[in-house]
Amino acid sequence: MDLGVTYGKSSSFAAESILVGDQRVHLQYLEGEEMGHQEELGEMLFSDCYGLRRLAEHPKTILDIGGNAGLFSIVARARFPDAVIHCYEPNPELAPIIANNLRDLNIELFHDAVGPKAGKASMFVPGPSGTGRTKEADDGEVDIVAIDTALERLGSECDLLKLDCEGAEWALLDLDEPWQHISALTMEYHLWHGDHTMHGLVSRLSELGFHLDHLAECHTGFNGMLRATRGTKGEFAR
Repeated sequence: MDLGVTYGKSSSFAAESILVGDQRVHLQYLEGEEMGHQEELGEMLFSDCYGLRRLAEHPKTILDIGGNAGLFSIVARARFPDAVIHCYEPNPELAPIIANNLRDLNIELFHDAVGPKAGKASMFVPGPSGTGRTKEADDGEVDIVAIDTALERLGSECDLLKLDCEGAEWALLDLDEPWQHISALTMEYHLWHGDHTMHGLVSRLSELGFHLDHLAECHTGFNGMLRATRGTKGEFAR
């Protein structure tokens, strides 16, 4: 896949733009976060950290929960030009950044959080934008969309769910029914949110009908990358 990446002058990887089909996207980031996001983009492109090259077939529907600057959705669009992609990012500070990065890529963007049920949340960002977290609050500035609604918007069936929502994944994993409409999962997990363990995460996914395809623990021991698929052969259950 030729993404027509334009590099900056740094000796390290630094993509200023990326070619998606015939559309050149000039990437924007929050001030001071360029290096971190460019490193993340490099991991997606060269290390395939979300496993897009390893999927048994091309997904027709992709749900990106925790879009941040939109990099995953951009790479997914480049690799799967015909897929329906919905991206959710609740951080208001990122709204103009991700809107610019996803413009004209036929990706539907929602400035909402996704949770077990609809409601309101407050946004807390203790560091870089990628550490942003939401907490339910009646007077919060962020809208929460129920995952059932997110799936309905996508057409009820999700071939690939990408999760990177800084611990909010655990409330979604407590549900049962929505996961029956999700065929494959690629995620960054976070064990620091509540009393959670790696064994508990893998066991819960097994209960939901997923088998583990890949697990890579980060050096911190509190987060890492995981890929899992429903069924026995990794095929999408449509």
